[in-house]
Amino acid sequence: LPNLEGPAGGLQICHHGKSFVPGNTIIENIIACVAKSRRSVFVLSAHFVKSEWCHYELYFASHQRLAWGSDSVVLVLLEPLPQYLIPSKYYQLKSMMGRHTYLEWPQERAKQRLFWANLRAALQADLPKAPVTHGEEERK
Repeated sequence: LPNLEGPAGGLQICHHGKSFVPGNTIIENIIACVAKSRRSVFVLSAHFVKSEWCHYELYFASHQRLAWGSDSVVLVLLEPLPQYLIPSKYYQLKSMMGRHTYLEWPQERAKQRLFWANLRAALQADLPKAPVTHGEEERK
């Protein structure tokens, strides 16, 4: 995250460890974070496809992508993930991986700087405008 946030990357990252509101349900926090994000990054691994919460996050981000009419989902493959390891409930993920380019985390340290540059570019390229909520209209 330091490669993307703050002076190094200039982006704000919504991460459960620091962005979830205590007292809200996990689902409420997921929906709120996805709704206020212009991009959603999913780090794909064997653990990801076993997690029910990751499935919900991908589901909500996919629906936001459709609502905004843009590609707001960025996929990062942390480790090789054969299709047969991806459960059938992740049909959206399988479809996205078949149709879209995704980034792969390089094991070689020498290639990691290029990875971060590519991820930063993917996050900043043609960012869709977040929809204005009723509360924001009143403040303007």
